[in-house]
Amino acid sequence: MLLLRAMLLACLLAAGVLPAGPARAGDTIHAALDATLTAAGEADAATLDASLDNLIAARDGAGLASLEPAGIALARMGALALRGGATEQAGRLAKAAMTVAPDSPEGYLVASLAQWRAGAFGDAIGTGLTAARVGLGHYWVGTAWLGYMAIITWLAAASAFAILLIPGVWAGVRAGHHLLREMGRFGVPAWLTGGAALAVAAMPLAAGAGVGWVVLCWVILAWLGDASRSRRVQLVLLLAVLMGPWLCAPFLAVREPAMGPLRLAMAEGGGGVLATGPVPAPEATATGDWRMAFALGNAALRDGGFDTAVAWYTRALALGGDVTRLEHNIATAHFKAGRTEQGERMFAQLAEGPGANVLTLFNLGQARSHRLDFESARAAFDRARQTDPDAYLKVMMVGGEGGGVIPFPVTQGDARALLLSQSHGWERFAASLWEVLFGGIPVFLAPLVIFAAAGLFWLLPRLARRVRVGVCAVCATTVCPACMRFVGGMHLCPACGDDLMHARAGEVEVRMRRDRYGFRRVLPLRALARMIPGVPAMWRGNYGVAAMQLFVLAFGVWWMALLGTVPAWAVGVSLDGWPAARAVAGTLLALYVAIAYLTRPRTAGGD
Repeated sequence: MLLLRAMLLACLLAAGVLPAGPARAGDTIHAALDATLTAAGEADAATLDASLDNLIAARDGAGLASLEPAGIALARMGALALRGGATEQAGRLAKAAMTVAPDSPEGYLVASLAQWRAGAFGDAIGTGLTAARVGLGHYWVGTAWLGYMAIITWLAAASAFAILLIPGVWAGVRAGHHLLREMGRFGVPAWLTGGAALAVAAMPLAAGAGVGWVVLCWVILAWLGDASRSRRVQLVLLLAVLMGPWLCAPFLAVREPAMGPLRLAMAEGGGGVLATGPVPAPEATATGDWRMAFALGNAALRDGGFDTAVAWYTRALALGGDVTRLEHNIATAHFKAGRTEQGERMFAQLAEGPGANVLTLFNLGQARSHRLDFESARAAFDRARQTDPDAYLKVMMVGGEGGGVIPFPVTQGDARALLLSQSHGWERFAASLWEVLFGGIPVFLAPLVIFAAAGLFWLLPRLARRVRVGVCAVCATTVCPACMRFVGGMHLCPACGDDLMHARAGEVEVRMRRDRYGFRRVLPLRALARMIPGVPAMWRGNYGVAAMQLFVLAFGVWWMALLGTVPAWAVGVSLDGWPAARAVAGTLLALYVAIAYLTRPRTAGGD
């Protein structure tokens, strides 16, 4: 309760809502917020309503137009309660957030999720649409909420999941069989092709995410959806692709171990002293690595063992650890343990030193606001804002959650792993998908890598010896792609010069004797282009279907970026990054159109 109250006051002060001095109005709002938190966590609905009335009266008495930061903080507490399984408490916190800040969409969103978990699907959809309507006044936030609740609305058709999965699995089997036969045309053994496909699908699954479902859905969309001329079939498959991850992610995502992946990794480096249960005291564990002691201190702090955490941080200092980060976490442990003055004193010393950062300054403001020193707290918040505006906004969004603990290590990869370990299954699914597709590759190089892989796939069969493609129907000469002659738009037999291709019924076929599979020849480069959703539809002139498929892909990436599950820089999304977003979107769209144009069939029909 101490930390929650300080976090609420810090948000109010940082937003400039509370007065700058310890005025009577600030004390009244302070008491009303404390009563509201107590009622939301423990009391019944009537007590909560009474505390909310007192809070509104205190707000009006102070002459304040809004308590939006307090509403956002209450909504975030509700989201944390919802994640922990306390649905009823989350609903009360969401109700408080909606009452305190009726013009903020966060409270409505948490209320919608709580209603959905409680089984009130109709109320959840209605509240979600209200969140979207309210959020439309908050620039990109409205777009994110609208898309989020649209997916929640689609999930209401739970009875159709099995019906959608049956054609999906069947299409995946058919696509795999088709791929084996196509590769067999180039002399590639079936066991090699099947083994490679299984390895590609199994690697993401072994990493702990349901990316294998995306691989399957991509194959479904590419080989069956684009091959079908029925828009009804394409629409059903698109819905299956959209809803499939939501259905499978909770089952495919690996559950987080009791100690967390980061702590387990650190434990392996220190001899496996971490297994399960509470973090041991420093006296009971022999370790000479300050990084191990740092990780154990963070683990004890998260579990509520504040004195144990301080002991581990002190051990890490004695072993030569990073002084700035360790002293910051020691101050955080004192603050969370109720030793506010000691924590504030240490934060102030760090703020005056060379290693001061936004998190330290923000926590200093929290500590000062707790003892109602509003003027000094606002000075700390202003200094944090001036130090790094972007980092300050991120700290404001989480409200100093967890007391502002600095994890170890703080590299980008470990921070991403720590984020995934604390996320839902669908968040792990989305972030792991991005890591599998573009992990470690700048986004502007990703198309080049894809083109290089496509070129290698197209070139290797032509470099192989004795690649049997077919037999000329005129002179019975074995013909391979490397020995074809291409003159005047025609593929000529190298022996008799007969045209190997002709147009019939609007489709391009190869005048060769069909092999035992009975499949017509497909150029590898064009086959790869066919696997890009929307390209075959553009070949056939179905621009509406192509636009719909493009919207699905763009919406998925954009939505994940707004929710923070993929790096914001990857798609140019930020609070002021709209020009970068337009540049990235324009470049990708130009590449998409270029691929569709360069790989188009040479006749009016499809390939």
